Order: sequence, then C-alpha cells, then structure tokens
Amino acid sequence: SGLLQIVVGQRDRFKARMKELENEKQQLDRYLKITRTEVQDLKTDNVALYGKVRYLSNCVGEKAPGNRRPVLDDEETDLRYRKQYEDLVTATPSSLSLGREKDLQGQRLSAPERITLSTTRLVMSTRYGRYGVLIYILVLHLLVMGTLY
Repeated sequence: SGLLQIVVGQRDRFKARMKELENEKQQLDRYLKITRTEVQDLKTDNVALYGKVRYLSNCVGEKAPGNRRPVLDDEETDLRYRKQYEDLVTATPSSLSLGREKDLQGQRLSAPERITLSTTRLVMSTRYGRYGVLIYILVLHLLVMGTLY
C-alpha cells in the first residue's frame, strides 16, 4: 500500500507537469502563429515598398533602358526583393506594374495616337523638354497677341 501511494503521487505530479507543459505549448503555438503572421505581413509590405521605390526611381532617375542599376543600395537585398516583386507581379495578373499597364493601354491605341503618346512621353520625360514646350507655348502666345494688336 505504501508503494502504491508513491506511484499514485508520482502519477499525479506527472499529470500536473503534463498540463503545465501543454499550456506552455499552446501559448508558444499562439505566439508562433502571431509571429508568422507578422513576418508574412512584413514581407508583403517590403515587396510593396520595393515596388514603390522601383517606380519612383524609374520616374526620377533618367537612365537608359539597358542600364540595370540596383534600386536599393545593397545589391544582395535589391536582388532578393526584385525577385520577390517580379514573382508577385507575374503570379497575379491583377497586380500588373504601372509600366506594363501603360504598355497595354498604348497597344490598344491607333497608330496616330501611339505616335502622339510616344512623342509626348519623349518630350515630357526630361526637364529640358518641358522647358522647351513652355518656351514654345509662350512664344506662340506672344506671336498671336502681337499680330492681333
């Protein structure tokens, strides 16, 4: 009977310890799930931010189409996010980049409209082109006003 009480006491201690460990495991599982969700959200945010940085660097930087300068300062990071961004863009047709959307819209236009669009993009893409258009418009206005008076 003394040995039975020892074994029963040991069993009860093991049951209590097992419940404690199960509770701890459940807490760790919840924490792991929350952490994984946060990591996935951060990765998605990073890829979205990379897309925005890439768009802004293409808008601000006047570089040749063949020039593949990294968007971010660190080439390794740039390569990783570029791959994730391109995978995201190619995986979901609804998330086409702005450049692809513009190309698709340009393909739907007639030939004269495409010529006008490409000329406008070419002229308005540089600061000097915009200045030239401004000066041209001012000169035409002054010429018309001068001839009317």
